[in-house]
Amino acid sequence: MFIVPKAPVPYSDPWLLPLTERMQRASRGKHRVAYLYETLDSGTFRYRVYNMIQALEARPEISATYFLSDEIDGLSRVLEHIDTLVLGRYRYTPALNRLITRARSYGKTILFDIDDIVYDVDYVQLVAATLDQELEQAAPGVLDHWFAHFSRLGAALKLCDAAITTNDYLARRIHEYTRRPVMVIPNFMNREQLALSQQIYEQKCQSGFARDGRIHIGYFSGTPTHNRDLELAADAIAHLLHQDPRVVLRVVGFMELKGPLRELGARIERFEFQDFVNLQRLVGEVELNLMPLQDNEFTNCKSEL
Repeated sequence: MFIVPKAPVPYSDPWLLPLTERMQRASRGKHRVAYLYETLDSGTFRYRVYNMIQALEARPEISATYFLSDEIDGLSRVLEHIDTLVLGRYRYTPALNRLITRARSYGKTILFDIDDIVYDVDYVQLVAATLDQELEQAAPGVLDHWFAHFSRLGAALKLCDAAITTNDYLARRIHEYTRRPVMVIPNFMNREQLALSQQIYEQKCQSGFARDGRIHIGYFSGTPTHNRDLELAADAIAHLLHQDPRVVLRVVGFMELKGPLRELGARIERFEFQDFVNLQRLVGEVELNLMPLQDNEFTNCKSEL
C-alpha cells in the first residue's frame, strides 16, 4: 500500500444552493442552460449534472443551473429566459410533458442526458441479470417497477430534440431507439476530486512512492449492483491471497462478498460508502484498482467510471 499522509477532509455536498439563487443563475450570461433532475444524489446527479454545470460555467459567456422534480414550478417561471433545457435521466410525468410543451412554445432546445441503456424495455431482463437481480421468481410488483422505470425514461427521451450520453456504443443504441441526434460527453472528475487527487499524487512523489510492504488490490463500488462483477474475479483474488501473504483486498462501498472471499475476511479491508472527495484518498493508497465487468450490451454502455 502506498503511504498517503493526507487525512480525511471535511465534506459537505457542494451543490446545495437555495432555489432563489439557482433561479437567478437561469437569467445570467449569453447562453443559459437549465438541468432538470429528479432528486439529489451523489451518483448520476454528481457526474451528469453537477460536473456538467461546473464545466459549462468555466466559460464566462455560459451560465448553468439545476432544478429538481419538486421545483418544476420555479423552472417554469424562468423557462422563457433559458436557452437549453437538459433532462438528466428524468422519467416521464404529466408535469414534465407540460414543461416540455411550454419550452417548445418558447423555441427552446430540449436535450436528454442518460448514461445507461435503461430506457428500452427490451433490455430489462439483461440489465436485471447483470445487476444480480432475480426476476424469474419476482413478484408482479417488482416486474411492474422495472418495466415502468424503463418505459418512463424511454417516453421522456423521445420527447426531446436530441440526447447526450457517455460513449459511442450507447450513442448508437440511443439513435437506433429515437432516430434523433446523439452527442457524446464522457464522464469526468470535478474540481474537488482533481484538487485532492493532485495533493495525494504530489505527496506520493515527495516520498518516492513509499509503501508499507503490503500489496493492496482495491475494489470501489458506489452501488450494490456490482456484486456479480466482483464475483467474476473472486476465484482469482482468493488464489492471490492464498499464494502471497502480502496481498490485501480493499473493498469500499456497497458490496457482498461471495464464494471463496467469504473465508478470507482477515485479509480483506472493508470501508463503508465514501463521499466522492475522500474516496480519492482510499483509491490513491492502492497499487491495483480492480474493475472487472461482464461483457454484454448493458456493460458496453458503461462509461470510463
